[in-house]
Amino acid sequence: MSEAPNMLPAIDILMCHTGASFLDACQELGVDPNEIAAIGSEDRLDSQEN
Repeated sequence: MSEAPNMLPAIDILMCHTGASFLDACQELGVDPNEIAAIGSEDRLDSQEN
């Protein structure tokens, strides 16, 4: 299993508190932005179904 879901809070902190873009935050943490975006898409789909 990937570490990407565990990185979401760190990405959020970098984006909110340092003003980094999504891509910059992913690069800083060494994660694949496409993998993170796919997780976000799954979360949105799950919330729409409820």
